[in-house]
Amino acid sequence: MRKEFKGTATLTSLAIKRDRLKLFAWLTVITTLVTSVGIAMSDLMPTQEEVLKQVVARAESPAIRLFDIPAAGLSLEAAMLMRSSILIGIIILLVSMQIVIRHTRQNEETGRTEMISSTAVGKYSSLASGLIVTVLFNILVGVAIAASMLFNNFQLEGSLLIGLAFAGVGIAFAGITSIAVQLSQTSSGAAGMVTLTFGVLFLISSIGNVLGEFNRNTFAVESHWLVWLSPWGWLGQVYAFHDNNWWILLLFCILFFATVCIAFYLVTKRDVGMGLFPAKKGPAFASRMLLSPFGLMWRLQRRLILSWVVAMFIFGMVIGAIGNEIRDMVSGLNDNQLLEMFGGNPDLVSSIMASFVAFLATFVAVYFVLAMLRIRHDEVDGFMEGVLATAVSRFHLLMSQLICVGLGLGAILFFLALGAAITAKVSTGDAMLQTILEVTLSQAPAILTIGAFTILMIGIFPKGAIAVSIAAAMFSLISGPMFGTMLGLPEVVQNISPFTHTVIDQSGNLDWRSGLGLMVIALLFTAFGVISFCRRNLSF
Repeated sequence: MRKEFKGTATLTSLAIKRDRLKLFAWLTVITTLVTSVGIAMSDLMPTQEEVLKQVVARAESPAIRLFDIPAAGLSLEAAMLMRSSILIGIIILLVSMQIVIRHTRQNEETGRTEMISSTAVGKYSSLASGLIVTVLFNILVGVAIAASMLFNNFQLEGSLLIGLAFAGVGIAFAGITSIAVQLSQTSSGAAGMVTLTFGVLFLISSIGNVLGEFNRNTFAVESHWLVWLSPWGWLGQVYAFHDNNWWILLLFCILFFATVCIAFYLVTKRDVGMGLFPAKKGPAFASRMLLSPFGLMWRLQRRLILSWVVAMFIFGMVIGAIGNEIRDMVSGLNDNQLLEMFGGNPDLVSSIMASFVAFLATFVAVYFVLAMLRIRHDEVDGFMEGVLATAVSRFHLLMSQLICVGLGLGAILFFLALGAAITAKVSTGDAMLQTILEVTLSQAPAILTIGAFTILMIGIFPKGAIAVSIAAAMFSLISGPMFGTMLGLPEVVQNISPFTHTVIDQSGNLDWRSGLGLMVIALLFTAFGVISFCRRNLSF
């Protein structure tokens, strides 16, 4: 068995050397984020009465429990975790997934693994080195989160526990990713599997929290048993700064150990460069649609679009299904609370529900950026060179990609609104499709602006396009109105995010003037990006 792990230490050292700057940057981002949230929450809730008001308002609402982790008592620390855990957890999860994929499946795609395997390294060394780097990174993240909370004078035990719990989430999904890279033959396929798995597990956890009950004696939400089926749900069951359930950390360790054992077993069942789910062979004769650049792009993008459409349709149905609970929540709040939480419109349940759908729609920006970056991956992998050797021009290739991704964006937003409207009609009896659809589509100009920035980076800064575009999308989400206010970011920083200039104002009314401004910026970014892309050399 030892020979199967031969060279693991050397490969681990190599992986750390390759990723040291990137991992340090993410560690800095997460540490800064947690510290900023702690400071902002201290300013937002300076007294125990403010903490009580925030905890009760959020914990009593099944709609808000859909996105929050369960309330865990009356403390500033617990209130902070309720509002910010989803953002912190998703960042840790995505970074952990990318580390494992980069040092396993991506190395196989680029041929690095084949070259390394010709030397004295074991069969398991590549996967083991990727997992070791991911685990070490998550341990550092856990320590950094705990230190950030202690910096804000939070309790020692709760700070250590929640830091390790976030690390546990990252490690658990590293184990899930290690299985995905054995099943899929491509990096994008593996990332899609993990993302879909997270979506399902998040949905299970959210339903478990929605079906739970808020206990006014302990000021904690007692979740439904469904949350125990999801490692994301375990994060909330830790009840840091309240019960401090240390034993739940064992669940993350057990899941990681089990998934890694399965992954190592699957390594022996496939060849290098292949997945257990091999790429599907195409038909013997291609359709006439593939003779055009748009047909090719549609063929390459359709699975990604379909997976996002299905996922958003399901999430929309879940939000719409709690329409009655939203109506009950509205009836139990006074005007000041309604103004603070939803910016007005206390009489319109559909407007409140639409705001939840709009919040979910902002994450579609991730789809747009990843889909546009596909053309950069094709350029690096050499596939684009073969296409451009035919009569297809760069302009037609890039514009075909843009049109295809744009149609996908429209479909995703439409089915998100449709899913919410269908279940809302069943739940409340009110027809809300128009209101929900308008608010959902109001996010489109901001998403198009972020996507246009990606095109600009592909044109003028190809080697850094992937990192800069993803960082820009994350910054836009974090500094936007959904999280920027919570983090206490200066107004000038929040104004950088396109989501701050969405076409729906604080009163829930649509104002398309700001949307037109964003569209002009998006057109300028796209024009400069396309011109630069057509004029520069292909780079690898």
